[in-house]
Amino acid sequence: MNKRPPIQGIGPLIAGLAMLGSMVWLETAPAKAQEQVLWPEQVLTALLNHVSGERAYEDTATLASLSRYPISRGFHRAATIVAERARQAGLKNVKILAFPAERPSWDVLSAELWLVEPVRRKLADTDEIAVSLAMFSHNAEVTAEIVDVGEGISDADYEGKDVKGKIVLASGPPAAVQQQAILARGARGIISSFSNQFFGITPPPDAVSWSRLSPAHLTDESAGFAFMISPRAGQELRRLLRQEGRLVARAHVEVEIHTPGQLEMVVGEIPGAEVDDQDIVFTAHLDHQKPGANDNASGSAVLLEIARTLNELMARGVLSPPRRTMRFWWVTEIQGTYQYFFHHPEDAKRILVNINIDQAGGNRHGRNDFVAILQPPWMGTFVDDIIVHLGRWAMAHLAEVYHAPSPRFVAPLGTRRPFHIRFWPYAELTDHLVFETAGIDIPSISLAVASLEFIHTSEDSIEHIDPTQLKRSAFLGAACGWLLANVRPSDVPRWLAVIRQGSQERIGRAESRALALLAMSDEHTIHQNFRQAYYVVEHAYERESRVLASVARFHEPADQDETRALLAYESKFAWNLFAQQEASVRLLRENYEALCRQLGIEPQPLQPSAEERRLSQRIPRRTISLGPNFREWMSFTSPQLGPRLSQLVKSLIDGRRDLAEIHRAVSALGHRMSLSAVEQFVEQLVAKGWVEIESR
Repeated sequence: MNKRPPIQGIGPLIAGLAMLGSMVWLETAPAKAQEQVLWPEQVLTALLNHVSGERAYEDTATLASLSRYPISRGFHRAATIVAERARQAGLKNVKILAFPAERPSWDVLSAELWLVEPVRRKLADTDEIAVSLAMFSHNAEVTAEIVDVGEGISDADYEGKDVKGKIVLASGPPAAVQQQAILARGARGIISSFSNQFFGITPPPDAVSWSRLSPAHLTDESAGFAFMISPRAGQELRRLLRQEGRLVARAHVEVEIHTPGQLEMVVGEIPGAEVDDQDIVFTAHLDHQKPGANDNASGSAVLLEIARTLNELMARGVLSPPRRTMRFWWVTEIQGTYQYFFHHPEDAKRILVNINIDQAGGNRHGRNDFVAILQPPWMGTFVDDIIVHLGRWAMAHLAEVYHAPSPRFVAPLGTRRPFHIRFWPYAELTDHLVFETAGIDIPSISLAVASLEFIHTSEDSIEHIDPTQLKRSAFLGAACGWLLANVRPSDVPRWLAVIRQGSQERIGRAESRALALLAMSDEHTIHQNFRQAYYVVEHAYERESRVLASVARFHEPADQDETRALLAYESKFAWNLFAQQEASVRLLRENYEALCRQLGIEPQPLQPSAEERRLSQRIPRRTISLGPNFREWMSFTSPQLGPRLSQLVKSLIDGRRDLAEIHRAVSALGHRMSLSAVEQFVEQLVAKGWVEIESR
């Protein structure tokens, strides 16, 4: 190949460091994965000795005893308890914030379902199992015949069946059954044996799943009700219906619906002593149906335990007050967190990192793997390397597989299992996605010890919670929070050592993927696969340049000497990354040429097309600001691209990437999209007034 495009990936970082001049990076042997270099040993020891899984367990039990539906009086009761315990834990400026909600509040007062003919039998009672009534059900006093409609979600399920004025027995999602049975055919209500599944994991057959009717009909009294029963109870009821031929049920539902509704969140903080615009924010969603012990009474309790532990250690003089403010938010999941930023957009600029904890107690009767969700592909940031570094160290030193765990890493009343943490690629699962939304742009460490067979069911109870996993969750969260709150520019060399290891692993995976693309080519695909492989490598290095650049967030204007030293040290890594990218591209090109010779075809120069050159002159920049109108921007989707690709393209618009670079990044991530599709979608955003396009 005679000519190739200029290397793009390192550009943003090189531009920022050009004034520092070219320096040489001296290679050193990579650190072993289990070596820990970021935390002072005495800090980790203090946290391990003081964080308590039992205290977190008690708080989890208290919260799990409450119904905490979002936008409800039940949530307010839970928020009041959390606020009081946050004050007791030593947090300052504790308050309950409220924002207007898009729907009324909804609370259950009482609900019972009885079989009354041919036998009398209780089928459901919210005093016994709170999730027995589907969310957004309406008041009812109904006695009616039961009609089995199978799944109840299609017209075929209702052929030859008269459901008007009756109660349908269905196994499909209640909101879909509501549309077919109640709204379209006049049924009075639903008995649902629907079972939630997460990642294909089926709950126990006796678990009653949480579900809901459509909130769009919350103010329509004719929209009916739905009672939830377990799959086993559903099978028994169907058997009885076949046996008897006719069943009659009586439903009593009493709910309160209030307008306007309010989204609430509890906030508190440990004030920072030195840096006032780089806050660390802990989050856990407080809302959920009762019991919701692991999801997410446990995460809410762990936030209290982190606050309690840090303040106790500071009071004893073991830890100094943090340099940066540490904020604690107990939120309504996702929607409440978005509302906070819509009403306080300026806060997005002063938050350095989010630490989110959603499911912290695991399952004491089963395997417990921790999960850390990594950053989205449009973000390049150091935070993944922090949790990977700490997680690997904990696996190697505190609770290694096939070894007895350290007594410091188990709770007295908890299990003694090994510690294992998995690092998941980005997935939109919990409040971390709010912080990582393009336009908010705050990196997040999101931790979980999931119990996927129980969550969103009656079985997500305190009996399954493991105090050891609560202790470990609190330790990981507190350690990450303390580190981020206290880092200073002089710590950057140690950080860069850790980032270097993560960078080499990520680049290695990208190079392996690129070389595999070439290796699987034939004479018909090799030229296109080479272009695709080049995009993969280019995007990997572009992202790593952003990871390096993100360390500059630790600059402190008050200490210019430390800041200059930080940038000078960092520049060595930047220039080394530049040279490494040159070598990676050369290796890729040499493999391509060798494979072409094997296939008996001529290599083709990798040159941009006329269309690529034209689009490389067009740089889109977001003009819409964070606020109430931002929701429309987030939800806007191109029918041609679909939701996932529409979000990805919007997220890659940062005022630096041109349209051709956005297309290459999308391609590097494994998506097929034409250059014209990228341009057309961005032009739609321009027409909405959300984006401007600048010409080079």
